Amino acid sequence: MALDATSPNLDLLLLGVVLRLELSERDLRVADKRYSHLEVHLARANSSLRHLMSSASVYAQGSRAIGATIVDGTSEDRFDLDALVEAPFPTSWTPQRVLEELEVSLQGFPDVREIERCTRCVQLRFAFMHLDVTPMRPASEPRPPRVGQIFHSPDDGADALCKSNPFGFADWVKANVARADFAFMSQARDLRKALNLPDRFVDTLPTYTAIARAETESLPDPVDPVRDSWQIIALKLMKRFLNLRYANRQEVRPISVYLTLPPECPRS
Repeated sequence: MALDATSPNLDLLLLGVVLRLELSERDLRVADKRYSHLEVHLARANSSLRHLMSSASVYAQGSRAIGATIVDGTSEDRFDLDALVEAPFPTSWTPQRVLEELEVSLQGFPDVREIERCTRCVQLRFAFMHLDVTPMRPASEPRPPRVGQIFHSPDDGADALCKSNPFGFADWVKANVARADFAFMSQARDLRKALNLPDRFVDTLPTYTAIARAETESLPDPVDPVRDSWQIIALKLMKRFLNLRYANRQEVRPISVYLTLPPECPRS
């Protein structure tokens, strides 16, 4: 597909915008450090969840799992990271108790400024980013990989268990996006040179593999935008547009996962 089929250099201009929305090398180091400490902190001696962590899995979900994380651009909170803690939480525990136990166990997390129990996760707020930690109970075997239930406990309203498959969703996205072709990559290289940005190309495209079980899986490597799909690049631009449009509004900003769903999927 020709890059400038409708307007000369428009696609390259939009790509240039996306390049400026990428997390910095420092951002990536900070995210990796805080994420990697999560399982260690939950398994420490005085954690109320310590007995569950020996059979737990910790892995990324959301934007980082599909390669769509961007700098927020509307506040000092530069970016967020979503982590899922899949563990055999006792069936006798209500959703409220699961979230409360997770909140208590996360107290004292290194460098954290504030901890808040939200409806379905516990949010750790740091100087310029936040980490959302979502607990999930695995479904009974046999089950598709990593299908389970997350815990819904609003301040007003009844507790509930919600079926969840964030791992499957991330795999679905990766399977349905087309990686950039040679013509796109060639012109993108030229744009990088014009913007005086370092060239981080590699000879092969990244592969995505499903790890059957692990204590804490490494964060997925970020994909360089000049090698990524049109769909993910467009998603990043739409996310930035939403951030800016809702920055000064009282309404809750729509979650970006809605932008990735196919038309036939329900959005309520």
